[in-house]
Amino acid sequence: MAISKTKKQEVVSELKKAFGDANIVIFTDFSGMDVASITHLRSRIREAGGRYIVAKKNLMYIALQDKNIEGIDPRTLEGEIAIALSESDSVMLAKTIHSFAKDDKKPVMLSAIMDSQILSRAEVEHLATLPSKDELHARVVGSINAPAFGLARALSDTMRRLVYVLNAIAEQKR
Repeated sequence: MAISKTKKQEVVSELKKAFGDANIVIFTDFSGMDVASITHLRSRIREAGGRYIVAKKNLMYIALQDKNIEGIDPRTLEGEIAIALSESDSVMLAKTIHSFAKDDKKPVMLSAIMDSQILSRAEVEHLATLPSKDELHARVVGSINAPAFGLARALSDTMRRLVYVLNAIAEQKR
């Protein structure tokens, strides 16, 4: 079904705004996915703080050109293309799509734009396997806390040994 010129202009302006606001834009191939699967994927992406937009490749290309983003041409990507965008956590968006695709192999992450850098398919897949911000924060806190915990444990162990020695001396004097 053909889209009117005004509708195309609306889609292009929405895409330009989305490209401008997003920290990451992931291009995905959703070929073979049914409406229920796409709806489920959209809800999971929304929970992760992102959006999933299906648009014509040519309209994506026009929006990218208008935003002066070069190095990626959606018209050359294989399959039916949709974009996943996030204004906050780039890794969480990639992780969400990656975990969703584990079950039925769809959608396939093809490429991405992150902080004005073009990422290849392999780089996007690697991004999806990185620890999340919360995991990294937990690791840092654990690393900071570990020496203090070790010191407290060593001191309590020393105190416990001192008590045992004093008890042994007291037993001998009785």
